[in-house]
Amino acid sequence: MGTMGDQTSAGGGALSHNLESGRRDRLVYIADMLRELEGLAKRDGCPTLAGLLALSSAEAQRQADKG
Repeated sequence: MGTMGDQTSAGGGALSHNLESGRRDRLVYIADMLRELEGLAKRDGCPTLAGLLALSSAEAQRQADKG
């Protein structure tokens, strides 16, 4: 019977890839949501908030692209 360490090391490459892919997907989703919020902030006349959301969106996308 294998230990937990054995189970995590077996197929670790695929697990690592799935975790990274999930992370990238989440970051892209966050970036998209932030862009939506930025548009709402602009529409409602909140330029500082819109700018902060744009900056946050760009950072989320940068992190996603970095991998």
